[in-house]
Amino acid sequence: MRCRTCDYRLWNLFTRRCPECGTPFKPSDYEFTTNSVQFRCPHCGQSYYGTGERGHLVPAEFDCIGCGRHIHMDEMVLFPTEGVEEKQTKIETVPWIERAERGRVRAWLSTVGMALIRPGRLMDMLPEENATGQAIIFGVVTTLLVIIVGLAPFFAFPLLFMSFGLGGVGGWTGLLSILFMMGSLLMMIALAIAIMFLWGLIIHGLLRITGVTAGGLDRTYQAVFYGTGANVGTAVPCMGPYVGWIWCMISTAIMLKCRQRVSGLRATFAVVALPLSLIGLIIGFYVWFFVSVLSTVGATTPAPGFPFPTTQPAAQAASPVPNAILMYAGDHDGAGPDHAAELVARGYLQASDLMTPESQTKADQIVIGETTLAGLQSLRREPARKQAEAAAAKLPPNTVAHRLGDWVFTYHGITLNPPPDGRIWLVVQCLDPDANAGASSSEVIAFCADGRMVVLPDSALAAGLRDQNSLRQSLGLPGLPDPRQVTHGRPAATGEASKQ
Repeated sequence: MRCRTCDYRLWNLFTRRCPECGTPFKPSDYEFTTNSVQFRCPHCGQSYYGTGERGHLVPAEFDCIGCGRHIHMDEMVLFPTEGVEEKQTKIETVPWIERAERGRVRAWLSTVGMALIRPGRLMDMLPEENATGQAIIFGVVTTLLVIIVGLAPFFAFPLLFMSFGLGGVGGWTGLLSILFMMGSLLMMIALAIAIMFLWGLIIHGLLRITGVTAGGLDRTYQAVFYGTGANVGTAVPCMGPYVGWIWCMISTAIMLKCRQRVSGLRATFAVVALPLSLIGLIIGFYVWFFVSVLSTVGATTPAPGFPFPTTQPAAQAASPVPNAILMYAGDHDGAGPDHAAELVARGYLQASDLMTPESQTKADQIVIGETTLAGLQSLRREPARKQAEAAAAKLPPNTVAHRLGDWVFTYHGITLNPPPDGRIWLVVQCLDPDANAGASSSEVIAFCADGRMVVLPDSALAAGLRDQNSLRQSLGLPGLPDPRQVTHGRPAATGEASKQ
């Protein structure tokens, strides 16, 4: 038993004031371990032992059996029981409350250890007075340390670079960046503390809804703020943020059970309700977000110059030719190539892309300038471009469509970025009639400027071509012939006969 002002030993004193500093005291102000203190009558010295809950006499006042005088516990002279040291008379209490005697760091570490391993015992050791204030201070300090230590690796290197002006960042720019980072850190700490207070309110509200409690909101806050001691694992890099908070909730639930004298089920429900609700909202948001994005992607029409979406039919997804035209136009102010051979010469396509799997068309049989389509691909970039230009020079100046492989290119005279109408045909896939003379008729596939694909079987080709030419006429463009009649030697033109 020591003076709470100057720490002077108060044993064997008849006066009720500290001899060192004069601070008044009463034995009933202190708590002792049961039977560890003897209370002696101030008149005759008769000894009595504290057997009460706080190590006090029961009853507190009575007639002395030695001298018969009426005495009160606060009048008596106190000694440690024979064979008991002074430190053994003191009831074990929360280390954090005794940080002035133990040292702040040691007291904090001891309290954290109890929160991690013995959370129930930590609550049993709490005094009835001033427990909430001490708990809040502990929780704030712990939260501050966890956030600073946990984020230190993310702040250390940027601060180091800016402090020394490395990476070209220094002066006022570096100073403002440091101030911004410090402000962000303080905001995170303030937000974390505010969440703790809100969490405590929600926990206590749920406890009161589900039944009675041993105490008020103060006891709930004691469990919540001392429970932060089990959250130190969150500061561990990488895995800490994923598991540290789980240990914290377990310890908090045990503390709440002991402090409010409620069942484990009620305590667990009250503690996990808010975190699980937040996790559910986050998961629900991400599910909604990804579903919305995927739905938008599936419903969006591709813009010129971008790859066709894979959600289109397989024939389109496997045909890079339409996309190559749009990419070429995007690189050349919206104009398509003078001859499709330029797409191969400039690397937009491979020669094999221009042959359909079921076709008999051969790249080494298609003449391009002074070489073949197969030879064009093997040439260096500049010689290949010259051969493609030579092929373009052989086309009539009023060409409407020309063939390369199993494709008829119909973009002549059209600005493609943006196109005049998304429904206009860029290119048509149909077998080369010269190389596939004996093949049975197959469907024609037209690719539009807006990315759509129009499949035209024999029975629908005439109607589809009529609709396309009606659209082209409205746009001031010449009509297209049956694409199956366009060959390498007979490009389609208007006004004059095609060159053979």
